[in-house]
Amino acid sequence: MGSAPTPHTPLYKFVVTCAFVWVSLVKAKHRDDDNDEEGEEVKEEYFRFAADCRDRFEYPVPATYFGNCLTKCYAVLKRKELKGEGGFLKAVKAIARAITDMKTEPLQGAENWRALLRKISILGNTVLVTGSPNFTV
Repeated sequence: MGSAPTPHTPLYKFVVTCAFVWVSLVKAKHRDDDNDEEGEEVKEEYFRFAADCRDRFEYPVPATYFGNCLTKCYAVLKRKELKGEGGFLKAVKAIARAITDMKTEPLQGAENWRALLRKISILGNTVLVTGSPNFTV
């Protein structure tokens, strides 16, 4: 899934905050799952957020455009990775990688978004961050 952040990739407050929340929620929600080591190995946790991609296309969206021009960004890690030692750092890297991927190709994997959304909705192992750049939500 895309390229890893380089040592010179800026570390955004958004990434650090989201990683902390993601790891904390997974640890709190699955604190009693420690007896199920095999299940922890394979269970995936998803972090999803939207990103404004107006200025990411070859032909930019006009500044007068009023509406959302969003892309979906996903970070995926095994539950055991998030709960284990270094889980926070792994979450930071996964979210930063999703942002880096979005910057280079905003609609990467768009043909699979519907199937992925269905999969993660059924699993229920998703942290979703929402908002709107136009409506200050």
